[in-house]
Amino acid sequence: MHAVVSLLPKEYEDQVFLLLDELEHHFGLRGVRTTPIPHFTYHLGDSYAENKATQILKDLSEQQTPFEVQVDGVETFYSTQPTVFLKVRKNPELLKAHQTLWKNLLPYSKGLNLLYSPPLWRPHITLAYQDLKLENLRQVLRFLREKKIEWKFKVDNFTYIIADDESGALTQHKFNFLGHKD
Repeated sequence: MHAVVSLLPKEYEDQVFLLLDELEHHFGLRGVRTTPIPHFTYHLGDSYAENKATQILKDLSEQQTPFEVQVDGVETFYSTQPTVFLKVRKNPELLKAHQTLWKNLLPYSKGLNLLYSPPLWRPHITLAYQDLKLENLRQVLRFLREKKIEWKFKVDNFTYIIADDESGALTQHKFNFLGHKD
């Protein structure tokens, strides 16, 4: 799996890790730890032309200014293998960044997950999947919703992640935003 994401600021990364620890302690959920870096995803595919993708991300990050996002609410993607996540609220700056990434990376990607395409994209921070079952979904949602999560933070990076599902190895190239507001 290859993905273009934004990593969370350390303070919020730590909060996600605390939530993951609680989900493991109370419900035995560990599946999300296969991607051990808290993030939200813009673009997901089987593969990219890595050198081209990293150059695009470097170029875009040099022009991109940091922008604020709001995280609130616990939601789920319902399916036979449900996913529980924190909702990242869309705003104009986030949508523009997503659209720019989508357009620029599209020619260099293979096996894209179209759920990340502009009309379908639901930015989120995953808290539980793979080992989450329909039988315990309601309890997990209730547990997390009691926490009343309301975060605001600056997004300041695009990060290219390559995860090897077999070995668990993770490669990442992080590009901090260098643009300035006029």
